[in-house]
Amino acid sequence: RHLLPDVAGCPALGLNAKFRCYRYGPGDYFRPHTDGAWPGTRMRDGEVAQDAYGDRLSQLTFLILLTEGYEGGETRFLD
Repeated sequence: RHLLPDVAGCPALGLNAKFRCYRYGPGDYFRPHTDGAWPGTRMRDGEVAQDAYGDRLSQLTFLILLTEGYEGGETRFLD
């Protein structure tokens, strides 16, 4: 926890229920998109509850590359 920055003066409280891990194969891609500040969600009775807390937004994006020895696959940050 001490490694995570405060965002807008607020400490990180956990992972949003919509946190995802993806594995891409040859030819796979993720279309250009914008990461946004989404309401804090959680699972209730097997369903995702939107804005489950009323006071939290997902504000960090975490990207890690787990492979090597390839060509392509770059991430471009759009203006």
